[in-house]
Amino acid sequence: MLNSVPLRNFKLHEDTKIDTPPVTVFIGPNNSGNCSIFQAVLALRQAVSRGQTPVFLQPAQRQPTSADQPYLVSGADVIDLGEFHDVLRQGSQAIEIGFSGTLVPQSPHAYAIGLSLDVAVLIQDNSLHTHTGNLRTDYGEISWDLEKGGSRQKGLEGILVKGGLPVQTGLELRIEDSSLVFGLLDNFRLLVAKPQYPPDVPQAKRAQIDEHSKYLADSPRLVLNAINSQAADLHLKAVTPAEALELAKDQ
Repeated sequence: MLNSVPLRNFKLHEDTKIDTPPVTVFIGPNNSGNCSIFQAVLALRQAVSRGQTPVFLQPAQRQPTSADQPYLVSGADVIDLGEFHDVLRQGSQAIEIGFSGTLVPQSPHAYAIGLSLDVAVLIQDNSLHTHTGNLRTDYGEISWDLEKGGSRQKGLEGILVKGGLPVQTGLELRIEDSSLVFGLLDNFRLLVAKPQYPPDVPQAKRAQIDEHSKYLADSPRLVLNAINSQAADLHLKAVTPAEALELAKDQ
């Protein structure tokens, strides 16, 4: 579940933080920044879903419409905001987008646990420049602060290798006698996790920990997927404050 979204220098939003409980009502006139909140989160989700690329905005892959696919873009591309300068607040040099959220794993195995996550990215010239975050689980927590070309966090070993390879971080979560070692990426995937086991760990247990390591490394994308992609269509209804309160009660 997505819990909050801070924005800086995205369109009209100079410095905004939105908390997102299960029922969230946006009230404001046209061109006041309501839609921009959805646009920022969906654009970030799209960048994360595209995988190993540091590019924030890319043209959506348009396709002909049909009865089966009435939209102009594929399922992977849910929004097209144009060029980076179209969304960068006037007079600014970089955009910052953050999000926090929680996840409950779908797998029933013993090592699958929930997590809480805070992530912030700084984007310059349409490219990922910095990402910071904190991942909390029952196994412990990791925190990071990575700048393009290296790391600003004390205790990290080595520097970032170009081409999407992870920095050797020393960030680790222990799961009984095994461990998950995390690497930081210079693209919108952000994290990678590699399990390490003692020689005598049974294969079934390894498979479960492998599955959970992928879930933890993929947690930024999974949290962002909590927002309904149909928000990209921005079918927003203008209501009065009194009507908004009634809508909230009905939920």
